[in-house]
Amino acid sequence: MRFRLKAVVVPLAATAILVGTAGIAFAAAPPYEPAAGSIGGLIFYNSSGAQVTTGNLADDPFAAYVQATTPGRPGDDKATLFGFLPKNGQSPGQWSGEALTASPVYPNAGAPGQLGTTSLPVLTGTSGDLTLEDLIQSFPNTATDSYAGLYQLRLETSGPGQSANTAAYDSADIVISGSTWTEVYSADASPTATTTTLGTPSPASPVTVGSFGGTQSVNLSATVTPATAVGTVQFLDGATPVGSPVAVASGAASSTATLAVGTHSLSATFIPENAGTTNPVTDPTPDFTTSTSSATSYEVDNPAAGSTSTLLSVNTGAGAALSPVTFTATVAPAAAAGTISLVDVFTPTSGPASTTTLTTTAAGAGTFTYTTSALGTGSHSVTATFNPTAPAQYATSSSAAQAFALTAPLYAPAVGNITASIPAGTLLITTPYTPTAPLNLGPLTLNSTGTEFTGTVAFGVAGSGSSTSTDGIAVTDNRAGDLPWTASGLASSLTGSPSGSINGENVGLTNVSPDFITGNALDAASLTSGNLTLFENPAANGVSPADTGSAGLGGTAAHQIAHANQGEGTVGFDGLITLIAPTSTPAGAYAGTVTFTIIGS
Repeated sequence: MRFRLKAVVVPLAATAILVGTAGIAFAAAPPYEPAAGSIGGLIFYNSSGAQVTTGNLADDPFAAYVQATTPGRPGDDKATLFGFLPKNGQSPGQWSGEALTASPVYPNAGAPGQLGTTSLPVLTGTSGDLTLEDLIQSFPNTATDSYAGLYQLRLETSGPGQSANTAAYDSADIVISGSTWTEVYSADASPTATTTTLGTPSPASPVTVGSFGGTQSVNLSATVTPATAVGTVQFLDGATPVGSPVAVASGAASSTATLAVGTHSLSATFIPENAGTTNPVTDPTPDFTTSTSSATSYEVDNPAAGSTSTLLSVNTGAGAALSPVTFTATVAPAAAAGTISLVDVFTPTSGPASTTTLTTTAAGAGTFTYTTSALGTGSHSVTATFNPTAPAQYATSSSAAQAFALTAPLYAPAVGNITASIPAGTLLITTPYTPTAPLNLGPLTLNSTGTEFTGTVAFGVAGSGSSTSTDGIAVTDNRAGDLPWTASGLASSLTGSPSGSINGENVGLTNVSPDFITGNALDAASLTSGNLTLFENPAANGVSPADTGSAGLGGTAAHQIAHANQGEGTVGFDGLITLIAPTSTPAGAYAGTVTFTIIGS
């Protein structure tokens, strides 16, 4: 089932170019450096691979290559250069800016010299990039204080399935004087390499806790080389920090972890002071690289399972076949939780013996009772077996067999046969949005930082209750068997008129909520019981049309919206559709589709 999206991108108004005051000189770092978020510096090169630190604002590209001094995240293979306008009184995360380049893949074997062999992120500029002149036109620097003429350039990396690393990036600062830019600050380009080694945890693995489900205190230590490295060590259990970072003293750090029962993967990461962002001109203190030790497996075990005992008693009542017989099983200790299986070895008055499981009770603890009127004439030998819910905590046990005989009933029963059939039923998903009646997001709005166009509109109308006519989508399930189903959505790219395209990853569906219909099996209790699960698919932050990720509702595989374990009837779903387009999107009207699918077992 598909519905259409429609949006309008409004072009930016032209602004006059305002450059910084000529003759500005910086005897030290810009006032905001070292800036939060920056983990390394940038080095600019011309087409021959020679480093450059100044150039003309109109150069396109302003640098042929831009290299970061720190590695990108694992899995990242694209680099994007952004320009930001520093503002006095604002944190770097609040500055306005825009993307100056596309997101080319690195490494680039065709780059000259070491740029073609390094594994560090290297951005390759093209003539289609925005110039520094464009950046100044979009974000004029009108400051008259120590921020006058300054701009910060940031290189952010991204990769398949993950958006740009806006929380940690490499950066450099430039100052504008007339028609010329000059680099005035960059983080250390060559921090000292470190290695981190995790010491042997104490006590040695494996350890057994004193009681089931307990915890174990473990002493951790790490060695960092060189011993002059300044910073902290964060101990980790897998990807989870264990305690707070510990200061390194003479190359050593130690801490104590409290570990739960299970297998743990322990490691230590050295986090250098300043994280490589200080200026070697104004701060000669050496910087160091981050390093992580190899992982060490550590096992915390529960004590051996505690023993249990099971006793079985039988009340045969009238002692005749097909009359009520009651079984009572008692498990010690009473705290042991689990089920009881009753197995009957039956020898009829004529014919072969047979073994039958009479019942497996619902989970419980202490005493279990079961009554049946289905036992036949002859000899019975019944055994009760306790099956623990937590076999690591309690052991299985069986009772002694209880033997008894049932006589023939005084009056023979009559047997009647009945038949019935249940239809298979159908599973259907619908939406009211059509090519002639699409969901219209209207004109998109440029955000406050000037980095993207956004629009959000209600998908369906919440609270429709007894009707699904205003729901974004509706699921109707009248199949037999209380079977599960999963509803999913996949957005296409939006095509612009007269030109342009918006990546389907920029389409998101969030705040999904169900509209229950009174009397249906799916009701409000389904959310708290876990029978109905809803999923959020937020839109990507304006990725380019060429991006091949799977954010938002985009990509090549459908994204889950709702899943029900069981529940027949009809339920509607409402939410919010969000569209985020990059500022490079041409003006015009855009239309696309979201395909909703339903899969049942």
